[in-house]
Amino acid sequence: MFSSLFRSDKADIFVSFTTGTPDVARREIPRFVPGETVSGFVEITPSENITYKRLFVRIKWRTEGKGDTDEVVWYTVQEAEGALSAGFVKTVPFTAVLPGEPWSYAGRYINIVWGVDVEIDVAWAVNPRHFAPFILAPAWTMPASPVKSIER
Repeated sequence: MFSSLFRSDKADIFVSFTTGTPDVARREIPRFVPGETVSGFVEITPSENITYKRLFVRIKWRTEGKGDTDEVVWYTVQEAEGALSAGFVKTVPFTAVLPGEPWSYAGRYINIVWGVDVEIDVAWAVNPRHFAPFILAPAWTMPASPVKSIER
């Protein structure tokens, strides 16, 4: 299980992935192959009572770097108006089959970043928000290279 925690003055937002494999080279961020299912849950623990207009859990990708940015939402869990009580945990599960592309990419001028974006839309205030990244890329395997012995 992989998790990501965000603390703000209004709420703690905890994103936990129940699927995926760890990518050791990138701080144990979960890794998925195209067509695999990403699933997990979001836990929101408010430090004060919050009345929200909407609560969003989005699986999306975005570009970062030089030039124009782009953002595409692949899957959304949305809850209409509601309230969060201070100290009580609200759990929102998510699950979605990932597309074949675009793959995660980290380059010199542009990055493609996949992740779970959580946003609590509150009236007349800054929305508590958290983005927990993951990697979408095919499983690369190196072909076995024959070892040639040199006879002398």
